[in-house]
Amino acid sequence: MDSPRRNNGSGGSERPFEYGFKEHTSVSVAIVEAIAAVERVAPTTTPKELGFTLYDYIDTDALDALFDGQQVSECLEVEFDVDCYEIRVEGSGRILVSTGER
Repeated sequence: MDSPRRNNGSGGSERPFEYGFKEHTSVSVAIVEAIAAVERVAPTTTPKELGFTLYDYIDTDALDALFDGQQVSECLEVEFDVDCYEIRVEGSGRILVSTGER
């Protein structure tokens, strides 16, 4: 499993949680892992603990297809909301998770 990295910057506002994923991990699995890391729950219990699944909010097959392959552009970015989280996935292999009010 890839290592989550809390991205703490200076300033008054909280920065997004940053999570890196690798080619052998599907982006949809990496997003679930990132949200689980933010909430400090196991990725396998995320649906039960948080009350939703990722595919309740986005077509995970389509998302995985965008980021699957040898020629993924580092310029590629996809942003969407999942429950109270704002998710940004970058072609560079980075996922940013920002939290709002629940």
